[in-house]
Amino acid sequence: MGANTSLHLAASHPDLTRGIFLEDPPIILSGEKFGSREQAVKMEVVGKMMSRFMRMFKLLPRFIGVRLARKASPTYPDTEILPSIDSKKRLSFDLLNSMATMEMDV
Repeated sequence: MGANTSLHLAASHPDLTRGIFLEDPPIILSGEKFGSREQAVKMEVVGKMMSRFMRMFKLLPRFIGVRLARKASPTYPDTEILPSIDSKKRLSFDLLNSMATMEMDV
C-alpha cells in the first residue's frame, strides 16, 4: 500500500533510490484517458489529481470509500479494497499536499 509514498520519495530524492517496484499504483500518465469524460490528462495536473483522489478517500467515511472503490474496481476482492481504503485513511496531509505540488517528468 505504499506505491504513492515510494513514487514520491523516488521523484523527490532520486539520489536515495536506485529503483523502485510499484504494485498496482494509482498512477495516471500524461495523455491517458481518465474519468467518465474520457479526457486526456496533462502532465502538469497529475500530482494534483492523485492528491485529490487520495484526499477524497482519507476524508470520506470508510463505508462510502469502500463503495467508491468497489465501483472503480469491481473485480477487486474485499481483501484488497478494505486495506487499500484503510491505508489512504492513514496518509499524512503533508504527503498529500506535497503530491499536489510535485513536478512529474516522464
